Amino acid sequence: MLTGLNTATTYVGVSIAPLIGRAGLRWAGAHRLGPIGALLIARSLIAVDTAHVVIRRHRANETAAAHAA
Repeated sequence: MLTGLNTATTYVGVSIAPLIGRAGLRWAGAHRLGPIGALLIARSLIAVDTAHVVIRRHRANETAAAHAA
């Protein structure tokens, strides 16, 4: 079931990508694609780092609670 759902989601994403790309080119113009791409990469790196910090804090709290008990 999950494999089929993953395949369907990938198919929809690949099908929609040209439409989103065309709309992005019309909205921002080709000369702004580089900075927009860099901004998206920076935002994803911030999200990854934030998730890493949250996971480490959660594990530290679990370890502290286990030692206290």
